[in-house]
Amino acid sequence: MNMGLWKNGEESNFTKEESLTIAAVPKIPLYQALLVSEKKKLAVCPVVRAGTQWLSRRLLHLTGKFSKTQLYRLHEPPSAIVRHHYAYLSSWEKYPVVLAQCVTILMGRHPLDRLLASYRHVLEDPDKNPHGYLHYGKRIVRAYRKAPTPSKGPTFEEFVRFLLEHDSHHLDEAWQPTIRRCTPCHIPYNVVVHYETLWHDIQWAWKKAGLVSLNTTDYFVQTITPQIRREYFSQLTLAQIISLYKKFKLDFEIYGYSLEEHIAYAQPGDEAIDPAIMNNLPRNNPDLLQKYMKEEEEKTLKEDKDGDELQLPLESSFTGGKGPEEIADNFLIPSADD
Repeated sequence: MNMGLWKNGEESNFTKEESLTIAAVPKIPLYQALLVSEKKKLAVCPVVRAGTQWLSRRLLHLTGKFSKTQLYRLHEPPSAIVRHHYAYLSSWEKYPVVLAQCVTILMGRHPLDRLLASYRHVLEDPDKNPHGYLHYGKRIVRAYRKAPTPSKGPTFEEFVRFLLEHDSHHLDEAWQPTIRRCTPCHIPYNVVVHYETLWHDIQWAWKKAGLVSLNTTDYFVQTITPQIRREYFSQLTLAQIISLYKKFKLDFEIYGYSLEEHIAYAQPGDEAIDPAIMNNLPRNNPDLLQKYMKEEEEKTLKEDKDGDELQLPLESSFTGGKGPEEIADNFLIPSADD
């Protein structure tokens, strides 16, 4: 993208669509998005619907001011409380100096799963989240409902049509690309954690920062299964899913997610799809995955022999296998972050 820390002064040839996407990206680092601890040499950019409530509890636990019982009996969402304990630094000029000494974490999740999680939390059930219905759901139904349905709140397809016709910059934070909030072109993150392997990734990051290992009972649950994806993404056409991909293309590129599963559930639709677009959609690379797994297996065997490194289950870290889990998506508090 030739931006921020990687700007080299040379002209870049972007398509019109790419230029519009890049134009929406902040041109300066948004340090105010970070949670930073100088003492622990740790910094995190929390991302809504990417396990933030779970990670906020882990950050609160690091302060030593909360017992395990207290962490699950908080009077506010953990993501709201954690800011009081990881306050802003004394000046913006101080951030580059402190971050250079930190384990700096960027949180990622599949962009379409993140949208689905937000829809289920905020819009699907007006009785569980009246705030979401009054703020967004009611007008989505009024503008996009084509025929009577038993659902009071908007359907997932209605929500997607609303999202595709609006600039997400002015909408809920969970409906915006991560790159807008965390500005990875301007902040030197050195750890990327994925929602799908969050427990293992944070365990690794904590060790890298010299922090105490996670308790094995700090479980994390992924509530969006392939069956749930099929239920919702089968409501969409192939063209709608491709349009969502274009809207979140930079997040797909940053985190390395593919689109194959979501496209497999889509309806064909009446819209003509350019074959060139289909050929350029992100797909899994099984050869590369096997290469990474082999490298990690060799590394794990070596470290096990040395006897001084943390061991993590290989299948959970790299293939999305089921490891320690805890509830994250369905922590329902109106207008609260995840």
